Amino acid sequence: METQLSYPIIGWFRSQHVNQNWLAALTTVVDTCAFSIVYAPSASLGAEMTFAIGRHALADLAFSYRTTVPTDQPNRLSDDELDELISRLEGSGLDLTHDQDAKDRLAKLRGSYEKYAVAIAERLALALPGWLPGEDAVEYWRLAGAHRHRDDAHA
Repeated sequence: METQLSYPIIGWFRSQHVNQNWLAALTTVVDTCAFSIVYAPSASLGAEMTFAIGRHALADLAFSYRTTVPTDQPNRLSDDELDELISRLEGSGLDLTHDQDAKDRLAKLRGSYEKYAVAIAERLALALPGWLPGEDAVEYWRLAGAHRHRDDAHA
């Protein structure tokens, strides 16, 4: 955050990969912390502090970039997507809570930072990730390894 606030021009620099950017990484970390705090509190060691720092960074950066923060709560995670996410994590070994108020608590946490992430994304023309990988998601780390091994074989 200090670097981005001290040198705001850095925000406009782009990753070498089309679908990767610093805002997506920060938002993913904050999303993960919010989910962990609410749905996996026994495994969320450090998530509260990381969430607070990430939320603070998004708010300060939105102000620094002079964004227009939406007045309506953005919805990057529908109820169906949340159910799908929970379903995917059920067999992972993560001890998930099935608290009736969890969905509302997650919505409240999301309400404290998503509007800033969306505002920054719009201002800097950066893509924000969804909570679930899209149909066209590519694991570039796997592709990079495959290219490296193929290049080694041809050397």
